[in-house]
Amino acid sequence: MFAFLFTMSIFSTKKPAIAIIFDIGNSSVGGAAVLLHPKNKPKLLYTVRKDMAFQEKFDFERFVSSVLETLEKVASDISSVKLPPYSEKVFSCFLSSPWYVSQTRIVKKNFESPVKISSRMIEEIQRKEISDFKALEIKEMGEDAIILETKTIQTKLNGYETNDPAGKEATDLQMAMYISISPQKIINSLTEKIKNVFHSHTIHFNSFPFSSFVAIRDMFHEKNFLFMDISGEATDISLVRDNILRETAAFPLGKNFLLRKISGDTGSTFQESASQFRMARNEELEENSGDKVKKALETAGQEWVKGFQNNLSSLLGQKELLSHDVFITSDDDVSKWFVENLQSVETDQFFAAGKNFTVRHLNSIFLSSFCDSETAVERDPFLMIESIFVNRFV
Repeated sequence: MFAFLFTMSIFSTKKPAIAIIFDIGNSSVGGAAVLLHPKNKPKLLYTVRKDMAFQEKFDFERFVSSVLETLEKVASDISSVKLPPYSEKVFSCFLSSPWYVSQTRIVKKNFESPVKISSRMIEEIQRKEISDFKALEIKEMGEDAIILETKTIQTKLNGYETNDPAGKEATDLQMAMYISISPQKIINSLTEKIKNVFHSHTIHFNSFPFSSFVAIRDMFHEKNFLFMDISGEATDISLVRDNILRETAAFPLGKNFLLRKISGDTGSTFQESASQFRMARNEELEENSGDKVKKALETAGQEWVKGFQNNLSSLLGQKELLSHDVFITSDDDVSKWFVENLQSVETDQFFAAGKNFTVRHLNSIFLSSFCDSETAVERDPFLMIESIFVNRFV
């Protein structure tokens, strides 16, 4: 277990409630209406996912416009659905890269003699870390950047974990704090689009890697692992050590990179390249066109693997991985291709000899053990993970 910096109770009662969840990706926007209950699994009542406009050549301003337009369509879609008349509603918005930057900050304090740890001392440490992090990221995120999340993942006194350090004596204090930040302009724009449809509700913002870390830890009871979110425009790698989400790195190679590679090498459109990918995997292409697609996939795989190795090496520094477990989220149509490439990675630089990655895809079938759904409702794995996360706070 770990403590949050602020109380995360988002409901005033312990009764069932409805969550409206938005998943802000970099190639699509998802949305869900979810029944939450303190003693049961969350239940998907309705889900929707809409693709953003694909760009042959990436332009950030068009990218922002596209995500806002798509979010508005998703919100309007959900608003038209008749939902159970529960009085409580919560609105949660989950951001993938590049919509936020995060860091886990480890604070260590040593005292010559035992000191009583006070709430004020902890709050002062937290405020300083938030201020220092914001100052560090202000150049990249802009002067208007705002803090999204401030969560104390772990606190240790004299080397032992505790969820309630205040009032206890210690000569050694260690705190791990996860902080994320986003440009205020982006948050304001997302909030405005949602409130245009749902009006005056409070919206809670979270980063997708943090919610995934919490969900994976609770589902698998793992203390050390890698989590990878492979989206349209990027791959995010999150490193978890000793129950702490240490760092997240992102590189701009995802599903769309794969399809752009096929398109560029074969002269096909983006839509045609998606079909060619599927047909190549099923050995359904003619020999000449099939060879071109397979060559494009081979080159794309090598480039993606290199990006993964470089970014993981950067996260690890001189340290070895403590676990070979890797959990991934990705679109079902490309997940097997990414898993195969991940399993081809030479691991000698990360592990002692003889170890390979054990890759587990967090797909809708697996997640159904932790998240229910109404009959015929699309079980979107990203929205399922976010529902599991939100249900913790009922």
